[in-house]
Amino acid sequence: MADSKKGDAGCVLYEIEQFICNYDGTKVVGRVHCYPVPRIFRQCPGRPVVEITALSQIDSATGELTLPENFDNLPKGKLWQDITSHADANKTS
Repeated sequence: MADSKKGDAGCVLYEIEQFICNYDGTKVVGRVHCYPVPRIFRQCPGRPVVEITALSQIDSATGELTLPENFDNLPKGKLWQDITSHADANKTS
């Protein structure tokens, strides 16, 4: 289940934890090593959810999330239905 907290202007921040796993087959009995990868998302009213993990800093000791000062000036996300691929744009009817 995702954690969430209320942000500015009615926006909500969500965190999910995914895992990246590597197989170590160098021994007779191989092992799988998995590491947690936190991902942070922002959802604002009337807008699509945008991943902001790369813009966030997470203190690994406390789990505290720090956002950049100019956080409100981030580019707005688009709905999937509003995205046109280059392949679609080059098609002729």
